[in-house]
Amino acid sequence: MDRRPLIIDGDPGHDDVMAIMLAYASGRFDLKGITCVNGNCPLPKAVDNILKTLDYLELDIPVYAGAATPMRGYNKPAVMCHGASGLAGPILPPATSKVRDMRAIEFIAKTLRESDEKVLLAPLGPLTNIADFMIAYPELIGKIERISLMGGGALHGNVTPAAEFNIWHDPEAARIVFSSGVPITMCGLDVTEHAFVGPSDIQRFRDLGTRAGRFAAELMDYYCLAFQRMGMMENALHDPVAIYALLYPEKVETHKYYVEVDIFGEYTRGCTVTDMVDSVPGKQPNVDVAFDLDRNDFIDKLCDALVKLG
Repeated sequence: MDRRPLIIDGDPGHDDVMAIMLAYASGRFDLKGITCVNGNCPLPKAVDNILKTLDYLELDIPVYAGAATPMRGYNKPAVMCHGASGLAGPILPPATSKVRDMRAIEFIAKTLRESDEKVLLAPLGPLTNIADFMIAYPELIGKIERISLMGGGALHGNVTPAAEFNIWHDPEAARIVFSSGVPITMCGLDVTEHAFVGPSDIQRFRDLGTRAGRFAAELMDYYCLAFQRMGMMENALHDPVAIYALLYPEKVETHKYYVEVDIFGEYTRGCTVTDMVDSVPGKQPNVDVAFDLDRNDFIDKLCDALVKLG
């Protein structure tokens, strides 16, 4: 089976790490590299988190640092969910591998320019790096096969009534990406809230008896506890859904709608305004919006990945 070229962009992040493990273990991607962005935690911590994770799992994937701030202003990291480090819970040894010297957008451009086929992008955090790339290298946008992103929500938000964290963190960047003309699958809150993980799933990860399984269980122990402190007994495992949608599109229910990111509203800044009633004149559907998935299969595929990683 030919492996599809893929770049993951993230802000690790417990669920980012789970997504990376799912992508790598599938064997169906040529994972060109991981680019890091400010989001769940400040950029230096995001870089350190992924380097430590890759070292621990013995995965040889190049890592590149990207944007340290949103395009406009500054938004707070997701400390309540991910802790001060961005990856609270597991105690990992200091990283021995190093971040590459090339900037994230330069790496994305080089990869697309040199690839004989179009490249998949899976942004799991704020879209700053992707938008910066599109501004700097507009001639290469056509080399993107599809963007499968975790972000947004057609029906509601989670940091404001209207906005989901990743889009809210950098609405200007998201607006650029959503208006780029690239095929987009939006794995937002509408679908990720169906991809919940509870205590029995965490025990299942642990019982796999692999290092990756134990690591995933430790990640989810903290992640679930953070959500319990916010009054939720089960937590949505957001980011792996963007990878799952690339691997198993037949298992994900999507509908094509016109989506635009609001950057002006006092109460709706960062909202992915989704025209579900075809009421915006002159606008054609531009995003495949995900609403549901096979949750049992999603957990099964995560377990398969944790076994393959050993």
